[in-house]
Amino acid sequence: MQFQPGQEPSNKLSIPERELLESLYLQQGLTAQQIAELLSVSRGTIYNWLNHYSIPRRPSGIGLITKGKKPPTKVQLNRMIHEQGMTYQEVADRYGVDFTAVPYWLEKYDLSRPQQITFAEQHAGPESQQVIRSMYESGLSLQQIGEHYGVSRTPIEQYLRQLGVEIRPAGWTGDKRFECKDGDQVRSTYERQVDDWLYQHSVEHIYEPQLPFALNHNADFLANGWYIEVWGVDHNEAYEQRKTHKLELYQLHNIPLIEIPGHAFTPAYKGLWKRRLRQCLSTPKDRI
Repeated sequence: MQFQPGQEPSNKLSIPERELLESLYLQQGLTAQQIAELLSVSRGTIYNWLNHYSIPRRPSGIGLITKGKKPPTKVQLNRMIHEQGMTYQEVADRYGVDFTAVPYWLEKYDLSRPQQITFAEQHAGPESQQVIRSMYESGLSLQQIGEHYGVSRTPIEQYLRQLGVEIRPAGWTGDKRFECKDGDQVRSTYERQVDDWLYQHSVEHIYEPQLPFALNHNADFLANGWYIEVWGVDHNEAYEQRKTHKLELYQLHNIPLIEIPGHAFTPAYKGLWKRRLRQCLSTPKDRI
């Protein structure tokens, strides 16, 4: 079963057929992240589906080839790890992979694995804990704190969670509103980017329209016949439950929907949110 490049399947709440996953992952060699983008789900969901069908997973880092990138050579890896003293996370960030790829590369090249000191171990003292907690509670983002310490946002998030700090949803600032170029007042920076894109492309749109099949629910946008949902909140059980319920309603009533996850706005996904929005340039009927 071939999956055509650029084809975007409709969102499905149920697991896809085994043949489709095998074709994408084993035969076409796509990464879990690439498949997740095609099927509009998270990378973790793809891994769960692979495990469900007992499809063997490739070690992290092999997917670099499909991105047109090469993993480090043995000499390069040895220099980074053993001469420059870089951490697994720092090497992984340089190549755009999960940090688990680094020990895989070390084993592949028969290089010794040095003892890694984690960010939490480096900053285990109460003074450091208070400083980092205060930085986050003052309004700095995980990314900003990570840049200050020369690490990615991931170890900062893990560190704060260990301290019992509640992590703010990405791109969300509570009741604060953001003014868009057309004067709309939206609830998140993600929604502001969407609103500005629609305005710049002269797409008529309504912010937070009521859903015709459930008047107690609102979409984020209605644009040229398309309902748009910006799923910008992570690690929130109540939010996930509402999201699941709304998706069931969209599917039940066969409503044209564009979903934009929060990660689609990050640089790693190279404008995925804009590519999703381009559907708004034509009406749903034009696509039948």
